[in-house]
Formats: sequence, structure tokens, C-alpha cells
Amino acid sequence: MKKQLVAAIGGLFAAGALLPAHATLSQVDYQAGKARAEAEYKVAKERCAPLAGNAKDICQAEAKGQFKIAKADF
Repeated sequence: MKKQLVAAIGGLFAAGALLPAHATLSQVDYQAGKARAEAEYKVAKERCAPLAGNAKDICQAEAKGQFKIAKADF
């Protein structure tokens, strides 16, 4: 699972490097991306709710990390 996650994140970074420097987002696209990242974070946090102890802490940390990555993309 971790290898797949690392590969997916690496693919996102590689795809971002291919974008031209002049590519910009409109305000609407930015707000939509930000809202989508927040919604995904909320869902990920809810999936952590039934867990307990260290597993819950790890789940929440991973969710927060993914949120920060998604937010940084916009």
C-alpha cells in the first residue's frame, strides 16, 4: 500500500513538472480545487473515526498530509 501511495505521489509531482510555467488557474478553478481538497480531507478524517490508539493517530496524520499536498497543488 505504501509503495502504491509513494508511486502515486511521485506521478503527481512528475505531471506537475510537465505543466508549462505560464499555466494559471482562474479564481473559480482555484476555489473548486480548494473545496474538493477540503471535502476529501473531511471524508478521510471520518474514515479514521472508528480506529483507536496509534492506528487512529497515523490515519489522521496521513489524511492531514494528503490534504496539505492537495492544497499545495492549488
